[in-house]
Amino acid sequence: MKKKMMKWLALSLIMVLTVMAVGCAKTDKPTEPNATEDHGSDQSASQETKTPTSDIPTTESSDETPATDHPGEVDPSESEAPTGPEENPYEAMDLPEEMLPGGIVYDVDHQYLYGVGYVDDQMNNRVTVDQAVYLIKSLGSRSVRVWSNCVENSHKLKDWYVPRLHELAKKLKDAGIQVIFTFYQWESPEGTWTYIPRRNLTEGSNYMIALKNWEDMISMVVKEFPEIDYWELGNEWNHTGAINPTDYKADGSGGPAFTYEEKADITTDLILRTMRAARKAGSNATMLLPAMAPSDGMDGIAMTSYLDRIYKNIESGDWGTTNPRDFFDALAWHPYLQSMPDVEWVSNNNRVYQVAIEHGDAGIPVYLTELGFPDGGNPKADAEQANYLVAAYDLIQKYMPYVESLHYYRMFTDSSRGSDTYGLINQPEDGFGPKAKGLAYQNMTGGKGDLYKFYLPLDED
Repeated sequence: MKKKMMKWLALSLIMVLTVMAVGCAKTDKPTEPNATEDHGSDQSASQETKTPTSDIPTTESSDETPATDHPGEVDPSESEAPTGPEENPYEAMDLPEEMLPGGIVYDVDHQYLYGVGYVDDQMNNRVTVDQAVYLIKSLGSRSVRVWSNCVENSHKLKDWYVPRLHELAKKLKDAGIQVIFTFYQWESPEGTWTYIPRRNLTEGSNYMIALKNWEDMISMVVKEFPEIDYWELGNEWNHTGAINPTDYKADGSGGPAFTYEEKADITTDLILRTMRAARKAGSNATMLLPAMAPSDGMDGIAMTSYLDRIYKNIESGDWGTTNPRDFFDALAWHPYLQSMPDVEWVSNNNRVYQVAIEHGDAGIPVYLTELGFPDGGNPKADAEQANYLVAAYDLIQKYMPYVESLHYYRMFTDSSRGSDTYGLINQPEDGFGPKAKGLAYQNMTGGKGDLYKFYLPLDED
């Protein structure tokens, strides 16, 4: 009893100090990275919280910088594989009931909390629509974020791919599953898709042409998919791995990377045009702010500084409107970490949400559109990370009332572009069966269905 009391007191003290720190931080301007240096992933946190670079999904095959970076692959020790998740060491924490200011009404629908990310633009040649829908339902997922790159360029769709996406969206919605479509590239006059010209608002500049291409593309896709009620048109634009100037080179031989302020200004331009194009096209879909990445760690400034700048841009009136709903309907970020989610993780997520509160946007819903754990193909690591997954959802339910859905990244492992071992289910060429994380996810959600339905025994089995 004495130990429990000491633990409760210690946790309470941590939370008090955290709240005090957030309050004090309101008056301090975050330090921006030096734009003349090659920051890679904008890393300014300690080695412990840095996000190593790894290959992850992009919406086009390209030799350019990947559109997203995730936490690096773990290097678990070699050991015998357990048959399933180990006993979960996570215990519910005695946190204060009010971790955020009281009196906030949160506009979220908690039935969609259990989400999953399905990278259809990489899996469509290996997984049928019916297989994908069956497994998503069997996992117990209530929401799915679909990587849906379906454009040849700003004015032409991929004719071969569009019918599949219509079928996928219909069958998911018929199953009562929330569907979010996402892709995140633009066409610049230089012919690049993951790089964008430096911001130049002069009429006829390459930057203004890129913005016009983007607006045309948004209009085209939302007209094609009127059945989609949620769009996340952009991804991790606060991160050097996902947005670079056309003259930038990772080896330092080109121009400097964008600063946080430059990224935020470009994002403000893009999301204003996203909303304008979507509404003109007749879409009333919920538009998510392109999800932010914790590229300098969950305790860093990569998300808070960038989001604060976007809100300040809107408030300035320089973009023609001061209403945040003319730019986005909901917030989104990726709360990656490489260990068991805990009180500090909750506090850091709340710290990001505090930015919205400070700018008068309290109550706005949040979609955590990626959180995953790479196991490196090691079953022991997979089983341990199953516990991390369950803990994250539990903490969100208890202490993050603004979150509508957390999409586990990702549904399938994938070796089509590098090695991606985050998955809940093995890719078909690796047996098409559930991993420990997948079994734990289904058990957590109460999902029904046979996750071994499409299992393909391998020779070594």
